[in-house]
Amino acid sequence: MQLKYIVNGIGIYIDNSNERWNASIEKKLQIQLDGFQTDLDESKVLQKLVFKNYALLDTESLKGGCVAPECSIYKEGIFVDLNLKTAFKIEKDNMLFWVHEDSWLSLPFILQFLFKQRKLIFVHGAGITIENKGILLPAFAGIGKTPFISEAVKDDRVKILGDDLILLDDKGYLYPYKRPFCLQLYHKPLFPTYFKNNKVKYKNPTLWNKGIRKVKIIFNIPNHNVIGHKTVAPHLIFDKSKLAEEKVSIDKIYLLRRYKDLDSIQYAKTEDIDEVINFCVNVLFHEWACLAEMTFSLLSQKGESISVYYELFEKITRKCIAKSKEIYLVDIPENMKADEVAGELTKIVLSKNMS
Repeated sequence: MQLKYIVNGIGIYIDNSNERWNASIEKKLQIQLDGFQTDLDESKVLQKLVFKNYALLDTESLKGGCVAPECSIYKEGIFVDLNLKTAFKIEKDNMLFWVHEDSWLSLPFILQFLFKQRKLIFVHGAGITIENKGILLPAFAGIGKTPFISEAVKDDRVKILGDDLILLDDKGYLYPYKRPFCLQLYHKPLFPTYFKNNKVKYKNPTLWNKGIRKVKIIFNIPNHNVIGHKTVAPHLIFDKSKLAEEKVSIDKIYLLRRYKDLDSIQYAKTEDIDEVINFCVNVLFHEWACLAEMTFSLLSQKGESISVYYELFEKITRKCIAKSKEIYLVDIPENMKADEVAGELTKIVLSKNMS
């Protein structure tokens, strides 16, 4: 069993199987975890997530389990998703996760099962620190979080917590989550040096281009062409000194939303923390909507309440957000370009945090 990453206290292990399965899983992990701690000091491991080969799972032992027809099986703590060809079992601070080499894998969704045991919850949004004060910007995908981060770090006081997912706890702290940045074609002007040095070229998602990419992967041929988005470790596009390493107290929140028929960004301070809490929790589950079937099946077969499950996220989020000193609602014109959003939003956020 090999320790591959340490992610905010969770040790990610691979229970070695065959060479093909190992290579497939390591690639899936690298895409989602490149940039996390790799010095592999096991004394820093608080919880363990162990990946095992789904093909070696003894499904015969699950006879007599509770079944969601053509969907899943649950028996004695083991949940099997028949469609995704994945399975998992949680025992205290350890999680065994069986996955097929061709299965899709969402690491944040999986990690959340362990994080919530430590009262840590994901929020979908960007996060920065300004002179060791935590700034949280909850938002839907595509609103301009990455351009904002790239603009904000030009200020010497600013460090990055993350541009897509941030962890918070019930004590009012924000934690860095250094997952790779997902760079789209429109991000190219933000990181010209990286794109030039790595010869990155975006291609249309045609069957021909997809086929060529697959062949190159099979034969381990260097491939600079990108279809969709490219994942890049934070330290490859930002100086390491700009990446926050420790948790920080939450100070301010800027809830970002896009609206039709606006001519310019509008923002206003609010005391309504319920609106912000509900937004944070709902957007997170919106991002995980494709995994809702797994969640509902698991809770149904365990006899647990979805309202209790949801309430845990709401409770932890509420306790953290209640610690913030100021909250702003920021409404952004629907058609405003990402670089314009970044410039205007940076002015708003940094002007509210002047020494």
